[in-house]
Amino acid sequence: MQLNETSNDLTSGRLLQRSLLPQSLPSYPGLEIAAEVWTAVDLGGDYYQFLEQSGTLAVAIADSSGKSVAGAIHAA
Repeated sequence: MQLNETSNDLTSGRLLQRSLLPQSLPSYPGLEIAAEVWTAVDLGGDYYQFLEQSGTLAVAIADSSGKSVAGAIHAA
């Protein structure tokens, strides 16, 4: 029973982490933009976001402390 609950927690954590990341990448003149997250364990606190305003592109990159569900929740 506990193994199934752990599996469900990891699945929920992965879905949470992926929902925080951009669903598409911006297009910006003169740049080729690519992004991917590779966690050390099943999931973690890795995060990135693109912010566009008035012709300026900003990129936020973060790695919160902790691994697994705790790191994903902390990034949220």
